[in-house]
Amino acid sequence: MDPQNPFIHLQGRLEACSTLDELQAEACRLARELLDAAGTTLVLADGDESHHVAEDSQFPLWLGSRFPVTKCLSGWAIVHATTAVSSDVHKDQRTCREEELPVPVHSMIMSPIGVDAPFGAIGALWTRAGVPNAQLVATLEKVATLIAVALRRFGVPKSAGSV
Repeated sequence: MDPQNPFIHLQGRLEACSTLDELQAEACRLARELLDAAGTTLVLADGDESHHVAEDSQFPLWLGSRFPVTKCLSGWAIVHATTAVSSDVHKDQRTCREEELPVPVHSMIMSPIGVDAPFGAIGALWTRAGVPNAQLVATLEKVATLIAVALRRFGVPKSAGSV
């Protein structure tokens, strides 16, 4: 990735994807690399649920899982149309039940995809506790913007549903 302007590289890689599945996987892979995260997850809203459609991680996260938007950090970010930052997901009331959390995950950023009407979220997770810094938050928000543009090429959010 070009250290001078990683967003141009990211945009080009997302534009080169020929299928929705490829785009979703590439978005997670590139976000993880850019943020030096332990894992990333891509979530699409589907009615009143958050559907984890892709991930790139050192350990299994929630791929394929669905959670009520009222019971998870991705849903919170979508419903409130704002980035959620958690310094300790095991103590954060906005996250899913303790038994549904990957054990090594401690801190997380979840940024909504779609500025005016969020239809998904991209999350980055770390194994260390502590508040993710403002630069990481801003980077993930920029990534979410680029993912929104790329997903629209494939008819998303229409095919994903909405909250």
